[in-house]
Amino acid sequence: NILELRGYQVYFSGQFTDVFKIEYAFEKFRPERIYLSCTWVEDLEKTQAELEKILKNCDIYNTSMYLGGQGVRLLKLDHPRIARVIDSFGDVQRY
Repeated sequence: NILELRGYQVYFSGQFTDVFKIEYAFEKFRPERIYLSCTWVEDLEKTQAELEKILKNCDIYNTSMYLGGQGVRLLKLDHPRIARVIDSFGDVQRY
């Protein structure tokens, strides 16, 4: 994992993680950063609502969010906690 090689502690929650488990991870780990990838959006409204719930946790825990994947291009990304949209693995190494 690129982030682990850069010295970050990584908690991989899996590809089908519900928001409640992510909220638990915020409480338990209090991350400085969170990286989310979204490659496909089946229900845009639901996905946007889930992103907003996660961003509320970012506000509570002062966490920066980094997003990647083609699916994020469909979402509203105007929240101040979204630090960057990552276009490539090279971007992960730079930020």
